[in-house]
Amino acid sequence: MLEQQVVTFHLNTELFGIELKYVQEVIRVPAVVAVPCTPSHFLGLSNLRGEILPVVDGRIRVGTPAGEISESARVVVISRDGGKVGFLVDRVSEVVDLEGAEIEEISSDTRSGCVHRAIRFPGTNKIVLQIDVEKLFSYELKATASSIGAVYERQVETGEREQEELIQLVAFRVGAEEYAVSIGSVQEIVRVPEKIYRAPGLPFYVDGIFSLRERTLPIVNFRKYLGLEFENYDERSRIIVLNFQKDGMYFFGLGVDAVNEVLRVKPEEIEPLPDYFLDREQAVKDVCKLEGGKRLVYVLEADKMVEETVLKELNASEERRETVAAEGQGALHDERQYVVFALKGEEYGVEIGKVQEIIRVPGIVGVPRAPHYIRGVVNIRGSILPVMDLRRKFNLSDVEDLEQCRIVVVELPELKIGLVVDAVKEVVKIAAAEIEPPPAVLAVEVEQEFLAGIAKLRRGERLIMLLDLNRVLTPQEKREVKEILDEEN
Repeated sequence: MLEQQVVTFHLNTELFGIELKYVQEVIRVPAVVAVPCTPSHFLGLSNLRGEILPVVDGRIRVGTPAGEISESARVVVISRDGGKVGFLVDRVSEVVDLEGAEIEEISSDTRSGCVHRAIRFPGTNKIVLQIDVEKLFSYELKATASSIGAVYERQVETGEREQEELIQLVAFRVGAEEYAVSIGSVQEIVRVPEKIYRAPGLPFYVDGIFSLRERTLPIVNFRKYLGLEFENYDERSRIIVLNFQKDGMYFFGLGVDAVNEVLRVKPEEIEPLPDYFLDREQAVKDVCKLEGGKRLVYVLEADKMVEETVLKELNASEERRETVAAEGQGALHDERQYVVFALKGEEYGVEIGKVQEIIRVPGIVGVPRAPHYIRGVVNIRGSILPVMDLRRKFNLSDVEDLEQCRIVVVELPELKIGLVVDAVKEVVKIAAAEIEPPPAVLAVEVEQEFLAGIAKLRRGERLIMLLDLNRVLTPQEKREVKEILDEEN
């Protein structure tokens, strides 16, 4: 039976309609986060009161020219079987009653398969082209709720879903968007090498190869991979060295604009992207929804980034790859990963296992009678976290602009605390042979129990002071911080 009421709207000069029963609401055009490797009619993802809403440009979808989005433009939120999609229109017209209207079925696929009826009104020149919602949804997406439910069921069946376990991701920026990879696939994060060698026969998105600790690695330029405008690497650019197991151990570098932070997210904050537009595998599979959906981070799968044939060529023969993998596993016993950050031009490092997350500096609430090095407390997802300024703790001058700083959240014995640092620079692997104890003179001249050692990289050209987090605060100072927490709670 034909629905008796239709919501009508304009796409360029033509009038279209959708059955009223499918229209959940009409909203102003929201902020949209673009998704890589999508068709031209797909604008991206938006946040609709905590739900991820795919938004489609209706003009392109029905085959009419797209133009600027005007003030009168609206997004029609279409709902069917638990799934939702936003349909961008130039202007919403009215709700019309179809009583007495002449209905003509459209069988030819002249409108990309999503228009199935022409509605004519006797005595007028008005014609409404009706959108076929069922075809629209079958083409555009599988219902988001169904996709999430299917993933949930698979995780329950395989015993992989653990509600309380947090997932660690390394977040980085390319262009205007944020992406992330599992911290388990991150070997280390390094600066862009001065010399990158261009090897013949590489895909367009591979900048070339470089040498890292006697291993030759390809560099995937993520900007080129996404089809974005090319930009040269700068001081903020980094190479994220990724690894994955697939018929051997593979390694490659991922060139990004900047590394932002280490995220710790709940499993339910990661949702699969609606599976509706690609027939081939791609690296972007999931989206992480943070801050109530206001911040979206796309999650990559390392093993989908580079063609296996390319990796085989650049990671040497099968025998060599197995040798490299064995050597890499053995080196893990002699190497540790450190998060390196800056304080007044100097570099410090802490073991990555002690770091829970790295966040931007939110609003810090001062605490009366707190020690001078305690900036105050912040609320992190409902938990009160004390914040210590390492500059003040180490008797350095205060930083002028906290907005450029970061908070490194670390776990001390019986205490979780945030450390204000100037900037987080990278994650680096340091071999035990590269670490020396602090010089004996320090024990006489300054109080240096918080130093675990000094890393000497590049044959001593780069020194990193490694902190012993258990000794950054004295037992008395820990008691003082705990008293602050007890008062705030």
